[in-house]
Amino acid sequence: MEDVKRKGYLNTDFRIFHLTDHGLGEQGFHYHDFNKILIFLSGNVSYTIEGRTYALSPYDIVLVPAGAVHHPVVRGEDIYERIIIYISREMLESFVENGESLSACFHAESPVLRVESLKQSRLYQCCTELEKSFAEQDTAFMQLNRKVLFLEFLIQLNRAVLAHKITYLETSATHPKLQEILSYINSHLTEDLSADALSAAFYLNRSYLMHLFRKETGFSLGEYVSGKRLTAAREMIAGGTPVSEAWENAGFPSYAAFARARAKSRSV
Repeated sequence: MEDVKRKGYLNTDFRIFHLTDHGLGEQGFHYHDFNKILIFLSGNVSYTIEGRTYALSPYDIVLVPAGAVHHPVVRGEDIYERIIIYISREMLESFVENGESLSACFHAESPVLRVESLKQSRLYQCCTELEKSFAEQDTAFMQLNRKVLFLEFLIQLNRAVLAHKITYLETSATHPKLQEILSYINSHLTEDLSADALSAAFYLNRSYLMHLFRKETGFSLGEYVSGKRLTAAREMIAGGTPVSEAWENAGFPSYAAFARARAKSRSV
């Protein structure tokens, strides 16, 4: 498999795409610097996020937080149709009221949600109205209307999650030991996460650990750890933490290691 890549760009608060592909096949593992929502419409598709694989059904909602490594696997010759929304982290973080944030949906029990009768819901209606709005003349009024529709879409989505009007999709395939390792890495970014340290912590042969990691995720252990630390550092910097503190607080062993990871990410 290809090494993990940073993919896509976002220079506005949000973007929306309605995509249709035929015979797309398996896509490489990648991650984004922004949050992503995918509404699956048709096709024979499974989606892997952070080592967990989900078999999708029409109108499932896939939530991919910034920095989460993922990829779709498209099987057969069926048309793969979906709506994709990119959302900047800054926009989500700017909407907090009484301790509640519009980013709550990205912290649900599962990243794949199944909403009952989604196609008939106001949530889906907001999405389609938002999509249509981009075909209208780009006036100041229309820009404001898009923002209103987008905020309503996010509010409706978070309401569905908080009101338990959804089904959390279970994984269809996952390696239990890998899930333990991924959880450990994400909870111990500032500690030693070398192959030697992890193989000792999980009583695994070092070579087997590295083989398992690449086989199940498509990227090396070092790439994954570096990417997670880089995402953590970026979030700290965006929140006002000086660069001189962020790289160390994110777990990088040196500023040079942080700079190399940052340069590599920008070059993709």
